[in-house]
Amino acid sequence: DIAQLKSMLSKKESELHESELKVKKMEDLVGTKERELLKLRGSYEDTLGSLEQSKHDYTSLSKDMRLKETDRHEEVQTLKLKLQESQLQLSSVSVNEANAKNEIAVMMTDLNLKREE
Repeated sequence: DIAQLKSMLSKKESELHESELKVKKMEDLVGTKERELLKLRGSYEDTLGSLEQSKHDYTSLSKDMRLKETDRHEEVQTLKLKLQESQLQLSSVSVNEANAKNEIAVMMTDLNLKREE
């Protein structure tokens, strides 16, 4: 009886150790995802700044264009393309950020479930 109890205790200790290792792995993964999210947020902010600059440049050039429309036409078209590119980049970064947040939420849920076990 005692040997059987010791065996069961040993098995439970082993299971606990495995769970602790899984929790540690999940915590590491969450940390990695959080760092990725910070990088994405930085990229998002850079892209947003670029977008604002492109909008400002576009507005300035639009005013100049009234005076020199023929000379400025190509520059305006280029800025429009840059603005569209920045908006696409911003959309992409927003999607990546949302995906990373969802992954972190799933991992946190899994981590909480593992801790409850």
